Amino acid sequence: RARGQESSIVVLGQGRPEKSDWPRRYQTTPSFQMRLQEGARLYKELPRARLFISLAGEVDVAIKQKYLDAYAKDHGLVRERMHVISEARDTSDEARLALDRARAKILFVVTSASHLPRAIKIFTKELEHRKVPYRVVTVEGVERGCLNSNELLLVPVPVSYTHLTLPTIYSV
Repeated sequence: RARGQESSIVVLGQGRPEKSDWPRRYQTTPSFQMRLQEGARLYKELPRARLFISLAGEVDVAIKQKYLDAYAKDHGLVRERMHVISEARDTSDEARLALDRARAKILFVVTSASHLPRAIKIFTKELEHRKVPYRVVTVEGVERGCLNSNELLLVPVPVSYTHLTLPTIYSV
């Protein structure tokens, strides 16, 4: 059911080093790499999804776009549906900017498992501020088709170091 819906995937991020000749995988933390991997997995499974990746910091947006271009090429992702959130400084900024840009009825929020409860609280606070009806559901809830035309579905997607891939119950 989620495959046919317009949806957005937001990967909460980290900063980027301004100048580095190191390979991309060494320019970010392992935690962020895991989030990117899960965001990319969902993106491949949801052909109508747009992927928003938060890359914070003072680094020029062109450097961030170049990083995303290379990531898309390396992982066989359609770059046209991928977007950088470059100006966020914290999770509150990420929530505000993601909701400004996502414009979808299903919003997957991908972050570290330990950060997810706080992130969802911030996203729901922003939705309430905007007076947007929403419901927090699991990935399984989206698959069961619990989409109400008046609600945005906010879908937490935890990522942790304890596994390299999520269990099959998280397949969309």
